[in-house]
Amino acid sequence: MDSLINTYQTSTKTAVENILNMCIAVKEIDEKRKAKLINDFDVMYFCATVSLDRKSATYRKYRKIGEHGERFKKHMNLLPSAYSVLFQIT
Repeated sequence: MDSLINTYQTSTKTAVENILNMCIAVKEIDEKRKAKLINDFDVMYFCATVSLDRKSATYRKYRKIGEHGERFKKHMNLLPSAYSVLFQIT
């Protein structure tokens, strides 16, 4: 039983960490575009490669979560593994 509990908890923590890393990447892409370090074509290439529409609600939610990503990482054991809930927390 303890092994299954550990597997579940580890998987949840990994899922949250992966979601936060994805969101931080979206935030960084947006920051680089605003700073003119990359252009719109680069952003379109990123979005096409990761199957993410830049004008979508998902993109906006990821960006917003990414703004708080480093702070969230300090509390990963307490966070849910659903980006929609993480967005509500932001």
